[in-house]
Amino acid sequence: VVAKDFEKFDYILAMDQDNYRDLLQMCPDEFVYKLALIRSFCPETEQPEIPDPFYGSVKGFENTYQLLDSAVTGLIAHSAVIRKAGSGFSLERACCALL
Repeated sequence: VVAKDFEKFDYILAMDQDNYRDLLQMCPDEFVYKLALIRSFCPETEQPEIPDPFYGSVKGFENTYQLLDSAVTGLIAHSAVIRKAGSGFSLERACCALL
């Protein structure tokens, strides 16, 4: 993520609190509203973060995939609602990076 991304993208999504905090430190105040945890688009679970499966088993990767699939489905549904409201939101500008 670079400085221009905060202006360019509608959303910049983090997978965990550590990366979210890093983004907050980088982000100009006028664009903080664009930051979110990807899990905020997935209401069916209380777990706020997408776990990093790197040091775990194959099951951990499968779990992470399922959580991301659900969150991205929620993001797409959110995008449809926002577009119907005429906000100019573009899903193509939704994700700068999943960190």
